[in-house]
Amino acid sequence: MQDDIYVMNADGSDVINITNDPLHFDREPAWSPDGTHIVFQSYWDDNWNLFLIEAREGATAVRLTKTPQDEENPVWVVLPGKESTQPTATPTAEPTEEPTDEPTEEPTDEPTDEPTTP
Repeated sequence: MQDDIYVMNADGSDVINITNDPLHFDREPAWSPDGTHIVFQSYWDDNWNLFLIEAREGATAVRLTKTPQDEENPVWVVLPGKESTQPTATPTAEPTEEPTDEPTEEPTDEPTDEPTTP
């Protein structure tokens, strides 16, 4: 079975294989908020990377990542103060530090200047 990304009408008609790539596994599609693009993960170079493609027949996918760790589960995120959106994903690399038994700093409710991630 071929793992490609397809688009179709809501009633299931007009099925179009937009990635049509028998050599790679294409999975986890996420529609752009405006419905014109799809970000997805594909297995290339021995790990999962992210690609972007227009949601139309004959479109060419653009590779977004080329990292040594897997990039999986792409989603679209609206950036504060920006009108546009961009795809992002959760890296699945192994931790680089060994856990320790030493206590960690207790959380506080005090505001900080450091950005937070969702």
